[in-house]
Amino acid sequence: LQRLARGTGPAGLKGMLPVRPPYVRPLIAVRRAQVHAYATAHALQWREDVTNRDLSLARNRLRLRVLPELAAINPRAVEAINRAADLTAELVQALADRLDGVIRPAASPQGTHPTAWSRAALRSLSSHLRPYVVRELLLRARGTADGITHKHIDQICALLESDQGHGEICLPGTRLIVDQDGVFLADALQAAEPLPETPVALGQTRLPGGASLTVLPRSRNDIDWPGLASDRWMEAVDPEQVRLPLLLRTRRPGDRFVPLGMHHAQKLKDFFIDRHVAHRLRDRIPLLCDSEGIVWVVGFRIAQRVRLTEDTQHVLLLKMEGMK
Repeated sequence: LQRLARGTGPAGLKGMLPVRPPYVRPLIAVRRAQVHAYATAHALQWREDVTNRDLSLARNRLRLRVLPELAAINPRAVEAINRAADLTAELVQALADRLDGVIRPAASPQGTHPTAWSRAALRSLSSHLRPYVVRELLLRARGTADGITHKHIDQICALLESDQGHGEICLPGTRLIVDQDGVFLADALQAAEPLPETPVALGQTRLPGGASLTVLPRSRNDIDWPGLASDRWMEAVDPEQVRLPLLLRTRRPGDRFVPLGMHHAQKLKDFFIDRHVAHRLRDRIPLLCDSEGIVWVVGFRIAQRVRLTEDTQHVLLLKMEGMK
């Protein structure tokens, strides 16, 4: 009721949940009168919080004044309100489950950072769905939605929909920046240490920032193909087509390669443009290279020349972990 009076959305209307780690509220479904009756029947003593009847507190005015008035209209008003909250919680969870499929296209083009998203993908959403997606992205990126108001969400959506080239919105503890390339929280734009050129051998190669690249020879029959297909940070290439040594680096002027499924070389710059990768993030994307050029644009595409064919019996399994 307090959130409703303040203008909350569906997530706020679900109220306090019985379990929200690390909190567990075992008595949340028990009415005050029931607790008193139980304590009295079992001769239990209790202490009364002196603030419980302080009418300067909004929660007490709701409890002592508003709820009795609602009960006068409907004796089962509290049950009805709780039932509505439960239904809202179910709807919010159902929406969250469905948002995964919607969020993936918005997040994946930027690939290298969990707080950078595609403006084009967000603009393509319906005006009804966009606010929920924006809120969920902020929740996942920040770990909490505390302090994010409807005004913030409305401002972000208005900026996304406008023809304005760029803009900034102040959020609790950070800034959200919108430009033609994408949508970013300020931490995604902080200057990062450039990835040093790193020789890559079989096994695990540790990288700055806690990431690692693993290169393992495998039999084709030992590969979990469904798992590989669903994980953008894993690829399998034909070892016969890889020209050692391997090197992990970032882009250089003039980089070109033939992406998987194509037959003509493409500038790496154009490859990124086609996938709406923000200009300011392109220098963060690792490239696995051999002596002939790019083998894998990590997180995006392998080169056509190292693809698996019907004759490929053994593969090199590539796996990037801890990428930010």
